[in-house]
Amino acid sequence: MIPTLLFCFILTAIIEFVALLFIGVRRKNILLYSILINLITNVPLNLFLYLYDYKSELIYWLIVLLLEILILFIEAVLYFIAIKKIKKSFICSFICNSYSFLIGLLIFIITALFMQI
Repeated sequence: MIPTLLFCFILTAIIEFVALLFIGVRRKNILLYSILINLITNVPLNLFLYLYDYKSELIYWLIVLLLEILILFIEAVLYFIAIKKIKKSFICSFICNSYSFLIGLLIFIITALFMQI
């Protein structure tokens, strides 16, 4: 469990760090702050998803969707603390979470396909 949580955190932190660079964020304090934000949100999210007993795949994906939306808002507020501009905070949060979610989903799909082989 710990290696999986660590892998998810590191991968997400790297993806979101690069996403911030991609959209032009260059302030080191915000880039480093993004790692702290992911520690606050990513680890509890993945721990919950790992420990929760799902009754169906549909319930799993509904929970993921709801938690990702919640995290989008939480991270926007946390970015606002550093950026002080609400619109830019939401843009950063939306882009970072979109990138990490889509790349994570792609990894999930590829892994599931390889598990069937």
